[in-house]
Amino acid sequence: MWETESEKMEKDRRKSSQAKKKARRRGVFSLVLMALCFYFIYTAVSVRFTISRERQTLEILERRIYEQKLVNEELERIVYSDGEKEYIERLAREKLGYAAIDERIFVDLAGS
Repeated sequence: MWETESEKMEKDRRKSSQAKKKARRRGVFSLVLMALCFYFIYTAVSVRFTISRERQTLEILERRIYEQKLVNEELERIVYSDGEKEYIERLAREKLGYAAIDERIFVDLAGS
């Protein structure tokens, strides 16, 4: 079966057309694959930052819980030990700047 020159040219044109289509498909597939990779990388980094931020928030809240437990323990101690008078005196000294009648207050002006 002898092919004519025009038949050979037609086959070559079809092959080159199919090769171009395959190359275009590979290019599109590569772009989609790269876009997915970038999306997954961005998502992973974003999640790591979110986890870090939430851990810091958790540490702050745990510290607040600990401080509040200390305050609660002190208040329970005062309530159960009938130390209300001492508690009121301490609050008057610390918060309001009061002092007992015969008490001398020394102020450290050095700031240390």
